[in-house]
Amino acid sequence: MCWTDIKKAFDSLYQNYILRILQLIKVPQWIITWISNAMLTWRTKIQLWKNNEVIITDAINISRGIFQGDTLSPLLFCIGYFMVSQKLRMLRIGYVPGMPGKRDPSKMRSHFVFMDDFKGMTANEVSLSTLMKTCIEILKEMGLEVGLNKCAVMKVKRGKVEKMEGLELDNDGIINNIDEGLGYAYLGILQILDPCHNQIKKILLSKVENCANVIWSSNLTEQNKVKAHNMFVISKLNYSFGIIKWTKFELDEIDRMMRKIIAKYCCMNLHSNTNRLYLSRKKGGKGLLNIHHMHNRTLCSLVT
Repeated sequence: MCWTDIKKAFDSLYQNYILRILQLIKVPQWIITWISNAMLTWRTKIQLWKNNEVIITDAINISRGIFQGDTLSPLLFCIGYFMVSQKLRMLRIGYVPGMPGKRDPSKMRSHFVFMDDFKGMTANEVSLSTLMKTCIEILKEMGLEVGLNKCAVMKVKRGKVEKMEGLELDNDGIINNIDEGLGYAYLGILQILDPCHNQIKKILLSKVENCANVIWSSNLTEQNKVKAHNMFVISKLNYSFGIIKWTKFELDEIDRMMRKIIAKYCCMNLHSNTNRLYLSRKKGGKGLLNIHHMHNRTLCSLVT
């Protein structure tokens, strides 16, 4: 399997490529026209401070790449990346999970994609090299470049990691073998064959606690704090559900830790009704997401 890192993904994507893909998937023409006209207005200015003076450049047109942080740009990026998945599926190479003799070819998987994070997997090194060469060629057409120094590859045979020299990509270079000591983080989860769940849990909890403290100590309104909490804090844990084994006690402890942080910044009383905290605002609550319930919901969606 192989993990790839794309250099400046949002900043490098060709705008003409996005518009072409929108036409191919039959998006209404008025939407394409609106997006095209909006791209023509994208521009910025650079301010430089020199000897207590401000030097401001003329307006610089943004002719390549898309924004980050808004609602539309991630959707446009995913639409552009959709063609990568389509062409890789046409190769009909990948890995079929299961015991020998009991594998279902219809369950073959060659890659996983989440925004600009890509993970490829095949049955052998030759097919993996073909997969990655094709992926890099498609990304070049989109204006994207793979940072080989931040990519990694790992060979697993019969449940054990085997050493390999790396994955050769002809003129595109070589993807180095994964560092067994450091591993590779994909969506915040350490990619090792036998993950140390306790170590990953400590890292996740540290990030969650820091993020929660930043949000609830800010000057945002209470409603916006709740929205930010549900968006940034819960998402850090959500990636681990179904991969890392969480006990009911651990999830309840995380919910308890969140309530203590909220109370520390005077946004709730420790002796108040905790059920009201997780009710929607329409029902008189604060609208906070319960981590234990989110965990159970994610596991149910994975099963079904």
